[in-house]
Amino acid sequence: VLAASPPPDPHATTRLNLTHLRCITIDDQSTTEVDDGLSVQLIDTDGPLGLEGLLPGLSAVRFWVHVADPDRWLRPGWPGVEQLLESARSRGGRSLYFPWGNAPMFPRCLSEGPFSLRQHKEVEVLSFGAVLRSDGSLADLCVSPARVRVTHKLTYQQADQLLATAQGASPPAAATFHQTTTDTIAAANGSSSSGGAGGGNDGSEQQCA
Repeated sequence: VLAASPPPDPHATTRLNLTHLRCITIDDQSTTEVDDGLSVQLIDTDGPLGLEGLLPGLSAVRFWVHVADPDRWLRPGWPGVEQLLESARSRGGRSLYFPWGNAPMFPRCLSEGPFSLRQHKEVEVLSFGAVLRSDGSLADLCVSPARVRVTHKLTYQQADQLLATAQGASPPAAATFHQTTTDTIAAANGSSSSGGAGGGNDGSEQQCA
């Protein structure tokens, strides 16, 4: 019932549109409930954020962590929600994982559907975006409901391979690492890297204050 008739989004007016960013998930090959994803965004330090401690006129990087947002769906009083929550409470309020499979807290049509960061799908999430200074200290933090589109699904082995490629790269090699990474991810997913969502800011993102 809930999947066919979702409640109104309580954060519809404030939810950031981050669908222009590449969003990557990293999990086991067999994972069907994907809880989180990652994005990287170039931002202008001369922009409205006024990032203290960063050199003006240069681009900084915001690292995004996107977490599945089932709260967007589980609205009190909406048909079917109370039954779902009661069923979840009877399971101890958590999903159970075994060597031979799992017992999800919510029905699979939800836990593997709108509650999950599925590849090539737009999904509502809670996003945490951090900008770091060169010494690793936090320059800015944004926490907001958002919407992302999962562009790439990686296994841990594929992610390790990409990280190994990046380590020890010379400056010329590092300059081409972004394209190499994109091509490798696309090959792993059986698709072309051209025409995908860009990794930069195309101006469609709402202000993250």
